Amino acid sequence: MINNKDKLILKTIVENARLPISTIAKKTRMSREVVQYHLNNLEKGLIIRYSARINMKAFSSEIYTLFLNINGLSEKEILSKLKTLPNIHWIGHSGGRWNYIITFSANNNLTQRQFIDSMFEVLNKENKNVSIKVSYTCHLKEYKDTYAGLFGVKDRYISEKEIPNMKNIGELDSSILSELANNARVSNEIIAQKYHTNRETIRQHIKSLEERKIILNYRTIIRPSFLGLETFFLNIKCKVLNHKALQPLCEHLSLIDGSIYVCTTSGDINIISQIYTKSLHELNNICSELRERFPEIIEELEPIPLFDAEEHTYAMN
Repeated sequence: MINNKDKLILKTIVENARLPISTIAKKTRMSREVVQYHLNNLEKGLIIRYSARINMKAFSSEIYTLFLNINGLSEKEILSKLKTLPNIHWIGHSGGRWNYIITFSANNNLTQRQFIDSMFEVLNKENKNVSIKVSYTCHLKEYKDTYAGLFGVKDRYISEKEIPNMKNIGELDSSILSELANNARVSNEIIAQKYHTNRETIRQHIKSLEERKIILNYRTIIRPSFLGLETFFLNIKCKVLNHKALQPLCEHLSLIDGSIYVCTTSGDINIISQIYTKSLHELNNICSELRERFPEIIEELEPIPLFDAEEHTYAMN
């Protein structure tokens, strides 16, 4: 369990993970030593890692979420094979008719069709008896992607923002993005040493990446099960498809306590949402309210339990 000091620290860093210890201490009115002590404890269970929120649209023409039903392989085999695929950003092990959910990016070098063909090839390698069913949906507009609401922060951070006239980034920028995606709290000095440059050069490159909206902010990735929360995807098929008609439902989903992700999509599903609840009873209340309030929009609503996940990475393969 976490205490009030833990919650205050998490509220401060959940979307500002690169803040120095001294700044966190000032904002929370604690000493540096106390902040560091609490962070060390949180990193043993609740905090998975700190990651730069890299704008997905900076490198991708399209972003897809795939729902998979895979039989004939062990969980260990499936995860190890999926992790070898290019441009994977997220893998979840789920229940119901789909047992895996993945998010990936398509671009000029990798189309959606090429990715799926590659996935079938990898999963069937050395085992021709694997059964695979797939349903996919393409992201249209993100409304929310953040853990912040779990700690009392109501802002709706997102990870997919359009960037006009995006140019290819240099090799050092790409290396910096990879380092910050894996550990947003890594110091400029350590990055500089690794890439044989100086701290000021790294600082200037990071500032440029932030100003160009390639780095949106720095998020703290958490393990919700540590808080006693259960995770669900809510897949919604809609009767209407235009953005204006779907907006009230998306806005409502974004404001639900425990909601961390909301996005309109095209394909088999029209809205995907990710939500944390304390119980199945709470989930049932949420679904019942959605069906009652939006009968003119919702055609089908499917809750999918998420057992565990290889959490977000924004680094491109």
